[in-house]
Amino acid sequence: MAKVRKTTNKELAVREPEVTWKNPEEYVDFTSALIRLGVFMSNKAKNGGKAITDGTDDAMYGIENQAVELTSQQVQYLNMRMDGLSTKDACKGLQLDMAMPLLWEETADKDGVYACCLKVLEQVKAKQLEDFVIDKAMVDGDWRRDTVRMFVMKRFMPEYRENAPQSTSAVQVNISVANQPFEVVTETKVAGSDNEACTNG
Repeated sequence: MAKVRKTTNKELAVREPEVTWKNPEEYVDFTSALIRLGVFMSNKAKNGGKAITDGTDDAMYGIENQAVELTSQQVQYLNMRMDGLSTKDACKGLQLDMAMPLLWEETADKDGVYACCLKVLEQVKAKQLEDFVIDKAMVDGDWRRDTVRMFVMKRFMPEYRENAPQSTSAVQVNISVANQPFEVVTETKVAGSDNEACTNG
C-alpha cells in the first residue's frame, strides 16, 4: 500500500510570480521610444500644439543634452515602467523611496518631458485595457458579455454613444399675405424623437 504523503502549510502557500528585470543600468536609455515620444510631445505642447520637425533627430536625445530635462534616475524609472514593472518593483530595483516618483510628478512642469512620458504610459495602459476588453467582447457563449460588447461598439461606432450628434433640420417659408410679409418657421422633429416643434410668427 502506497504511503500518503503529508503536505505542509508552506507547500500549500500561493507563490507570487517573481518579477525579473534587467540590470537597472540598462534602463538608462535616453533614446528609448518612450523618452523620444515624451520629448516630442513636450516640444509640441510648448510650440502651441505644432510639431517641431527640425532638429529632432536622435542626436538631441543624448545624455549630455540638457534639453531632455530628465535625470538618469528618472529615465531609468520611466523605462522600467514602460517595460511593465510596477511602481513598487521599479523603486525596489532602483533603491528609491516610493514617494520619489510622486515628488517628481508633483514638481514636474505640466508640459515637461517627465509629465509627457507619464501621459504616454497612461495611454499604453489604456490601449492594453482596450485590447483586453475587445478580446473579451469577441468571445461567444456568455450573456454578460453584451455590456462589454456595447462599450466596444461605442468606442468604434460613434452612433451608439449617448452624446452622438443628432440630425435636425429646419425649414423657413416666407409667405406674403396682402403684400404683407408673413414668416413661418418650422422645425422638423429630431431623428428618433416623437417631439415636433412648430413656431408661427
